[in-house]
Amino acid sequence: MQKVIACIDGSSISDAVCDAAAWAANTLDTPLMLLHTVEKPDLSESDLSGTIGVDAHDALLTELAELDAKRNKLAVEHGKAILAAAKQRAKDDGAKFVDTLQRHGDVLDALEEKSADIRLIVMGRNGNSGSISNHLGSHAERAARVRSEPILLTVGEFSAPRNFMLAYDGRDTSVKALKRIAESPLLQGLPCHIVTVGEDNISNQAKLADASQFMQKFGFEVTAELIPGNIFNVLKTYKKDNDIELLVMGAYGHSAVRAFFVGSNTTRMISSSEIPLLIIK
Repeated sequence: MQKVIACIDGSSISDAVCDAAAWAANTLDTPLMLLHTVEKPDLSESDLSGTIGVDAHDALLTELAELDAKRNKLAVEHGKAILAAAKQRAKDDGAKFVDTLQRHGDVLDALEEKSADIRLIVMGRNGNSGSISNHLGSHAERAARVRSEPILLTVGEFSAPRNFMLAYDGRDTSVKALKRIAESPLLQGLPCHIVTVGEDNISNQAKLADASQFMQKFGFEVTAELIPGNIFNVLKTYKKDNDIELLVMGAYGHSAVRAFFVGSNTTRMISSSEIPLLIIK
């Protein structure tokens, strides 16, 4: 059975990741897996500088290896404690079925290992200063680029969203993304804001109307807006003016919107957004 997989690193954002993951697992009626990875540092001889004898060189390497083994053991034990606390928080949030998993290495490698089991990935970003979180947030953009599963990226404290906004350009890939959102129970019942950024012409009006009607058929209350201007600025302003609580992002083919979502502006949005992001391929 596919699961919601939450990436936990013990940083200040981990509680929000737990809360978001528990909400998603409950809404999707699916099990939750909490994942913690221990990233082992490389032990390189190049770190030893200066001219020393062979015996001293070997002794230093042995001592460094022993210290590294101790650090690794402590990291594993610390990770287990992090997972235990996260599991308890997820249960307190109402998650019914919660498993934990600890792996060595890069978090994206661990996610690749569990690909067949993933329905949704939940990761965190430090929201206090707009910077990327120390361990997992640095992988957020790369995960958004390489993973095919939806990714829910939390920012600061998490509360269940009461509405969401998505950008729409009317191309085939955006229609598929819209369909995926509509058919998922994750956002069912939430007011939906569909924003098309572009010229106010008949073509864009028709595309926006089609998207609005499609979502309404699935029971969504829809507010649709066609707004000219810079994509990043338009979405940021609309989000603020309409108290949007969740931004849905997607890869929409070879278009200006796609350039915004998977180009250099992806990092800009991830690092600057003050609300959770749901990234859909």
